[in-house]
Amino acid sequence: MCKSKRKLFSTVLITTVLIFMFLTPVLTFPEDTPNKDVTGSIDHPLISRFPGSYIRFYESKDYDEFTLPLNKLNKAEFGDKYKEFTEKGLRVEGKMTQHFYVVPKKHSTLKIFRNYEQALKAKDFEIIARKSGAVDEDFKTSLYNGIDFKDASETHFEGVWADKESGRYLAAKLSRAEGDVYISLFTAKHGFYGGKWPDGQPAVFQVIIEETNLETDLINVESVMQDINSKGKAAIYGIQFDVDSAEIKEESEPTINKIAELLKENPDLNLNVVGHTDSTGNLDYNIDLSERRAESLVEFLVNNYNIDQNRLNSFGVGPLAPKATNETENGRAKNRRVELVKK
Repeated sequence: MCKSKRKLFSTVLITTVLIFMFLTPVLTFPEDTPNKDVTGSIDHPLISRFPGSYIRFYESKDYDEFTLPLNKLNKAEFGDKYKEFTEKGLRVEGKMTQHFYVVPKKHSTLKIFRNYEQALKAKDFEIIARKSGAVDEDFKTSLYNGIDFKDASETHFEGVWADKESGRYLAAKLSRAEGDVYISLFTAKHGFYGGKWPDGQPAVFQVIIEETNLETDLINVESVMQDINSKGKAAIYGIQFDVDSAEIKEESEPTINKIAELLKENPDLNLNVVGHTDSTGNLDYNIDLSERRAESLVEFLVNNYNIDQNRLNSFGVGPLAPKATNETENGRAKNRRVELVKK
């Protein structure tokens, strides 16, 4: 080959390589995302997964809050006792476990939905809300709000979207002596932002909340202050009284220590200390008892921790602002509390 032809061939080859380099996309996620459970994940003991599915997001917290955005579930079926939630979401607290299951593509979301529905009914769950198709975009956005898929270990996608027509939703409740259980189940064909995931993949986002009393050692100044800043108040458990008495029991001191610490670390914080009771007994008596208990707490903080009296006011509302139903022991236990309300 002559020199001029070799030079022309080299120029064409270099140009072709450069064009190929610029046209080829750079992959920032693994090409082969594993079809297996993320490390450390496990099914919830109350309900098994749909056959063949695997966990791509998992999170479990000893105590947290979750709002089922039922007010955005347009034209859904509601149980008679839960129709009030058509205008507001259902907020629950307790041990929270979240799963995002990816399901084999051969299965329809209707088949997935019916399997879960039958399984829950077999375990005596009561249906709160049901919508079998065309779940609204506002609902899906609210449901996934705050779920940080991107930073979750091994998830390999930044976020999800869901097809409207295939979307189906079920919320249910199991009443138990040790605390009620709520389950939120959303299934739809999903697409994924980031990674080489197939479009239109069936998936299930499952949230289970088990109501439980918040243990005293889980309360810390930061979490209480966060509640006061975000909600204007914080519910405090762990302050114990004898039956029909306003005298504070000795085992309450660890909790009161934390309240005093909160006040000392935030010298500009002024609080209304509000006593609450369950509905057992006479209404007027319970209001008076709750006010006397709130007064006892204020006096204890002033006398034992040198908190300025002017920073604290005491009130009692008895059973008039319940946090849960008074029909179960667990609900009554949640209603017997003190709330710190920002002035």
